[in-house]
Amino acid sequence: MNLDIIKSNGIKDCLIRGKQFLTESRSSDGLWRDFKTKADLSSEWVTSFVTYALMHTSPPNWQNNRKMPFQQLFYRQKRNGGWAYNRQVPTDCDSTAWALLALSCCKIWRPSAILRGIDYIRRHQQTTYGGFSTYDTYDGIGRYIQAPNNYWVQGWLQVHPSVTAVALQALLIHGENSNNNSVRQAVQYLKNTKSNIGHWTCYWWKGYAYPTYQTLKSLIYTQDLTTVQYQETINFIIANQKKDGGWNDANEQESEVFATVFNLLTLLLFPQRSGEESIIAAIKFISSKQLSDGSWPVNPILRIPPPMTKDILTVETWEVDKLMTGVIITDQERIFTTAAVIWGLSIYEVIYRNKTLISNLPTIKNVKLKK
Repeated sequence: MNLDIIKSNGIKDCLIRGKQFLTESRSSDGLWRDFKTKADLSSEWVTSFVTYALMHTSPPNWQNNRKMPFQQLFYRQKRNGGWAYNRQVPTDCDSTAWALLALSCCKIWRPSAILRGIDYIRRHQQTTYGGFSTYDTYDGIGRYIQAPNNYWVQGWLQVHPSVTAVALQALLIHGENSNNNSVRQAVQYLKNTKSNIGHWTCYWWKGYAYPTYQTLKSLIYTQDLTTVQYQETINFIIANQKKDGGWNDANEQESEVFATVFNLLTLLLFPQRSGEESIIAAIKFISSKQLSDGSWPVNPILRIPPPMTKDILTVETWEVDKLMTGVIITDQERIFTTAAVIWGLSIYEVIYRNKTLISNLPTIKNVKLKK
């Protein structure tokens, strides 16, 4: 592919400025915090995501080794083996999966922590469906929000594609056999939840870009994605790209950076099968949107449904950035979106330079599309 149409120096400058923004955005305890909700800002979940995203580029300068995010994540693990949205909220499967992905990028000096995290994730797989739930009854989320019984948190206790996809990646990256029964059940669940137009929708996220990328990546890791299936998704994504090179994955008018970068990441999973013009247009759109402080603009992206709601289509209206449920939240600190952009641009740079991924980033070996 002739992806060198985009000047490498321009991308490098974007990455340098973006990483500087993230470096300066860390709290004094070494963690990143974003998404203001009724439960306050997220720390462990956001830090895990940002750390994993940054490891797709050159190793960051953490400045103070005593407060490296890896070390802080080890300290934040709860007794049940899980990690949480922040220190006050009960542990959940998604935060734990992201913590394990982040910790896969460092030298493991506490193997028992990884094993406990893996066991925690496994407890959230529901054999009836094969997918993984965000919470289970033992996490105590109902007690935390003072729900009278589990009916009032049934939506948060059900399985979700985006959580299942990230949980699978975390298990596989730490050595889970892709042929064991639990993995096969999860794979089948993900296949069953694909829409008839080639994408995945989501309970926790406003649009399809994030869950579609995470699901495709999981299916590639387990070698369960065919060329026909991948191409169906690519055709859908390209058909919905806007004239400015970006995407809005929630049927809204204006292109958004977060949706654009995750659609770009999907195109870059196998760029030889994707549209070169779409990739170039997406890169140009993302590069043009960087703000003067090195971050990228944000939009409401994180959905927090009412905990008893199982079908999000039954929610008629969503409030924005309010301290309640039934709301869509912006990453107000611009940390989460900026980290996602650095992830996407770094993958593009790897392909542009025709090199393999950074050596300190663990990958699943020999993944490929089926014919």
